[in-house]
Amino acid sequence: MGVFTVITLKEILHKKLFLITVFITMIYLCLYCITLQYAQNALVTLENPVLKAVLIPQILTAGLYFGSLLTAVFTIFATVSILSGEIESGIMHTVVSGSVPRAQVVLGKFSGLALLGVIYAALLFCGVTFAVQTITGHTVEAYFSALGTFVLLPVVLVSVAIAGSALLPTTANGIIIFTLYALSLIGGVVEQIATITEHEVLVKLGILSSLMMPADAIYRKVTSLVVDAANNPLAGLVMLGPFGAQTEPSTLMMIYTVVYLVAALFLAVVIFQRRDI
Repeated sequence: MGVFTVITLKEILHKKLFLITVFITMIYLCLYCITLQYAQNALVTLENPVLKAVLIPQILTAGLYFGSLLTAVFTIFATVSILSGEIESGIMHTVVSGSVPRAQVVLGKFSGLALLGVIYAALLFCGVTFAVQTITGHTVEAYFSALGTFVLLPVVLVSVAIAGSALLPTTANGIIIFTLYALSLIGGVVEQIATITEHEVLVKLGILSSLMMPADAIYRKVTSLVVDAANNPLAGLVMLGPFGAQTEPSTLMMIYTVVYLVAALFLAVVIFQRRDI
């Protein structure tokens, strides 16, 4: 399994996708720092501590939101063809024709992609939070808990995408994974609006979308942690808008997310073992 992990890491690191992702990430962090600096200068001029206590956390959550988008796009593009691409090219036939167990192939590729996704997500999270702390002096609450939750996103996406790659052609898998992810984001926004307007049906639809793909629930949990929604008296104002979390995802939802990714990975192994290559 370790051999396939190393091979997968080398493959991704030598692809143009990785270089493009690094380039876009650097541009994003630069633009984010510029935005933060302008906001900080304006707040210093206004000398309004309440406005600063609301605006800076909102900019922080916005930064993490777009950071999660970058993480998701990189993870999905890196994973959708990880098995199907090699099956279509005939490479996989050579790999599995020997004595190598197919489960090792899947788990090795999963480990490599998940490791790279976790490292990327962690660096992006640290970059955004470091910029906020350095430029504004704002303290990020529950730092390590939020970081640990944030890096769960690429692991979930890798597990789902690799299951799809074991079953479907690359294009079909990509469409389905992006659709599920988009549905999760839209459902998350709908749930936030429905919570404010107290629309029960829409809240349930938002929860349903999170059960289908818990990507948005992971982000909302991170938001609740960095804002310290349970103890922050201004949390109601900070959480207004599409980047906030009107209700913090429960511990049960986080447990479901872990079970979800394990189930997706198990499904990937079973499908790949039974697939005729």
